[in-house]
Amino acid sequence: VVGIGSGATAGALTQFPMRSIRVVEVEEAMVQAATYFSDINHDLLDNPRVQVSINHARNDLAFSANTFDVIVSEPSNPWMTVAANLFTEEFFRLARQRLRPDGVFAQWLQTYNLGPEDVRSVLAAFRASYPYVLVFRSFDGHDLVVTGSGRPLRFDLPRLGEAMRKMTGQDLPRMMINQAGDVIGYFLFGDRELAALVAGAPRNTDDSARLEFSAPLRLRMKSGATREMLERSRGNPWDYLVAPPDPADEQAVGEAIARAFLRRGDPKNAERFGRPPARPHSVEGVRALDRP
Repeated sequence: VVGIGSGATAGALTQFPMRSIRVVEVEEAMVQAATYFSDINHDLLDNPRVQVSINHARNDLAFSANTFDVIVSEPSNPWMTVAANLFTEEFFRLARQRLRPDGVFAQWLQTYNLGPEDVRSVLAAFRASYPYVLVFRSFDGHDLVVTGSGRPLRFDLPRLGEAMRKMTGQDLPRMMINQAGDVIGYFLFGDRELAALVAGAPRNTDDSARLEFSAPLRLRMKSGATREMLERSRGNPWDYLVAPPDPADEQAVGEAIARAFLRRGDPKNAERFGRPPARPHSVEGVRALDRP
């Protein structure tokens, strides 16, 4: 995990049966600050599986032989010098070199105070290193979680449900994720849509660190244009789903997808995506399933 902050992200990871968790933080004082958030980070710093490294993430990855199943990068805002080179193509490439063959990299990226071209430049840099991508909105809709891998990323709902059952904390329910299908309510688009979105965009690189200098000009900018651009690129979750084995299961998955969007207050996309291909059903019927 890149960046400790309040420790909430790394703390959530401790609720899964992971062997070890390494947290890299450039500012030592933040480690002490995280102790004041033990109620939300599950006493992260007292967990024997957690190791904290006071280092810059690029140094930590470049000069270590460690490899990882998952890397989560959530540094400070990209206009800050200490964090700017954690949003470049070179960093994304370095992180992939430290992933195991089936590993997944997850990048936090804000949408506020960044213009459409700023976001496109980071996503273009990301895609240069990760051919398979799923992009999600955050709980409040103001941030993105961009996941990448060298293997296809798909929604395997039974496998995801099994992983969720192994989680011991309440971190997911706080985000209205109570079952595997709820994750799809946060889905924005995948690698197919991303390829079209970033076509022609200049990549954010170490030698052309455009974001570090363009982002400060937009600190008071509203995020409407950026969010509209991302919404126009929205993908169909069915295209990234591990196919159910029979129509009955497909119908149940459609209902789960519709419920996920409805819980997010998004009836338009519930209607749009909450149905199996060529097997339409009523969203009103799904609402009825949610009633006691």
